[in-house]
Amino acid sequence: MDRHEEIKRFARSWGRAARKPTLALVAMTMTLMLAEAQQAVLPEIQVTTAPIPDYEFDSARKGVFCQACNFGKGNSRLVFSAADNTLWVGYVDFQTGAFIPPDGRGELIDTNAAAATDYGNGPEWTDSQSGSSFSYTRYTPGQPHSDQTASVAVATQGAGGWTITVPANGTGRASPAGTLDGTDPDPRLNYVSGDKSAWYWRKLSQLDVENVLPLSQLTDGNSRRWVPDSRKIFFQGHPPGDPQLRDQVYIYDTDSGELEQLTFNPLGVVGGMMWRAPEFKNEYVFFTMAKFRQYSTIPAKSLSLSDIGGAVEDRMEFNASGVSAVLTPGLTLTIQVSKSATIPVTGLCRSGCQANGAVPVSYYNANPLLPTIVLLP
Repeated sequence: MDRHEEIKRFARSWGRAARKPTLALVAMTMTLMLAEAQQAVLPEIQVTTAPIPDYEFDSARKGVFCQACNFGKGNSRLVFSAADNTLWVGYVDFQTGAFIPPDGRGELIDTNAAAATDYGNGPEWTDSQSGSSFSYTRYTPGQPHSDQTASVAVATQGAGGWTITVPANGTGRASPAGTLDGTDPDPRLNYVSGDKSAWYWRKLSQLDVENVLPLSQLTDGNSRRWVPDSRKIFFQGHPPGDPQLRDQVYIYDTDSGELEQLTFNPLGVVGGMMWRAPEFKNEYVFFTMAKFRQYSTIPAKSLSLSDIGGAVEDRMEFNASGVSAVLTPGLTLTIQVSKSATIPVTGLCRSGCQANGAVPVSYYNANPLLPTIVLLP
């Protein structure tokens, strides 16, 4: 072997030896990175097993806890209306997220509240300079529950407890929602008529003064939300004169009366929400679903608020039914429940079945006394 070959062999050997610490360092670094990534996965903790419908969190949801706020009751709370028309405020452990008490029924506020399933929405918190309050749909005590006996109500906390205020001209109204600005000295509500034929707003300081939102030609109140830290409403509606009723999203300023269309999508958009984004210097951003109609060919049903409420109630009963089923191929489907409920079965069509697109759906009323046996076609 000549001198030149010896030098090349030495260089290769030295290179292999020099790379070993580097490879070891890279392997150690990757191991640490993987360990850190695994530690970054936060555990999921169940905070309650109670079937609480459509609960809403007070202002601690923004990440700032204030125990002295709201006359010492704090701002880490939740509110909901139950199926029996009771209205409750519960508390939330700010560190663990646990509900106190676990079923959320800490303080009984009212016994005439519309259930969340009645109008597709429950009570909603209002943020303001003076603290938290919430609004909800309330039925006239002693009267049958209907669109005509429903009204807007506001629950405000004072040093001695909660006060419920119902505007003198507030009947036939439903689904109120309040502004979300903790610095606002005069917060507002927006809401709809019980049949969604009109849309209104009021100041909390002048609850008996109702203002008509001049937007009925655009929308019946779909996807309406207050823009945080403002008095503007973000909503979905269709431009006047569009024969295809292709919805776009808008914002309406209740101070100036200015209306601004935000999207001009040729296929229309569906839903949306607006918020301040810290990653964009706290500017407002929004999202909506574009091309939804293009990709979804399933016929969409526009249900009334009461029908939406019934569908939600059926789903809650299904979730609580403890349903199980045994399929005997080609023969039967045996359904068992621990609580009575209407059980949907997708892909099976008996008499009177519905269609979800091209997929049939049959419904069976099951009770815990006897199994429900369905003969397969």
